[in-house]
Amino acid sequence: MAVKYHINEKDIYKFISDQFNNNSSGGKIIYSIGYTFLDDDDKPGAFVKRFTQNKGRFDVKKTFDEDTYELDNESFVPMGVYNLNGSYLAHDDIKEITYEPNIEFLVYAENDLTYKAIELAIQEVRARLVQYQTYIDVEFLNLEGGANITETLKVITMSGEIDYGQIVRLQGKNYLTITMPLTLEVTNYGEYANQEKIYLSVPSVASGAYVKMYPLSWNYGVGIDTEGSQTLNDKSLLNLNRAKQVRHVPKNTVFGLSMAIQIDFRNAILYKIFKDSRNPTQATSTEIWTVRSTIEVFNYTTKVYEEDTSLRIQDTFILDKKTPVEELSKGEKIIYALTFLPDWTAL
Repeated sequence: MAVKYHINEKDIYKFISDQFNNNSSGGKIIYSIGYTFLDDDDKPGAFVKRFTQNKGRFDVKKTFDEDTYELDNESFVPMGVYNLNGSYLAHDDIKEITYEPNIEFLVYAENDLTYKAIELAIQEVRARLVQYQTYIDVEFLNLEGGANITETLKVITMSGEIDYGQIVRLQGKNYLTITMPLTLEVTNYGEYANQEKIYLSVPSVASGAYVKMYPLSWNYGVGIDTEGSQTLNDKSLLNLNRAKQVRHVPKNTVFGLSMAIQIDFRNAILYKIFKDSRNPTQATSTEIWTVRSTIEVFNYTTKVYEEDTSLRIQDTFILDKKTPVEELSKGEKIIYALTFLPDWTAL
């Protein structure tokens, strides 16, 4: 039986570290995963790190340039990922784990410029990791001989609130603890709604130019209206047990697209939808809309998401429904339910 491997947690630690080191500082702000522990008197103790110094700051390592033979000090931001909190999908072939680690940073707080630069880098990465879709390549040792086993895993991330903790003193220096939750869904199978983009167009807005929409949820499908029909007759069938079978015959089918969308008046199409729902006219009720939906498919060779034009939906519709999803009340955002039905003038 072939040897099976699952997702390696060390690859997840590396992914987290790589994401934070991918910031706009140009390599000047470096994050390194490590762990702190407490002394016997419950005070913060040494930092468990291969760069631990006996003197000075523990978040500074000695570097050596082999070309110039120059010694230098290079600082880094200690980052702790204490528990990945993985939740596994029980399946023989689908590898899928949801990780929910809490990340802690120890930020040097005795220099305002250093502190502010590190804080901005954390905020930058946090913003990118909100509903972020990417991938990681992992490699396993082939115990049966031959080349190593390589696999590409899809990753969906979601970051959370940055929490500013308290000042701690380590080796005579002050550091601020900053924590941030992170959720990662890692899998070797399946597609995500992040890969779909929806655009709307109507002639009365921007001369019919497509405007990208950001629906909260959406759905599309075919509705079938049927009618019952007696298809078998007692007198013409030998098998009387099947004599009263009734078949439902489709009368018509219709393709529709629906979405729940948050109204924002800066978007010209959303402004129009809101205005037309409050002051409907015959002209606005029969306008022809064009809906375009595109799907990006992951290319496992180039490692990028590319639009698959064969999966594109683009057609003309009537905006049949534009109403709030529920009754409105103060303090609540205005969310509309939109339903697009086929343009009958094109049938």
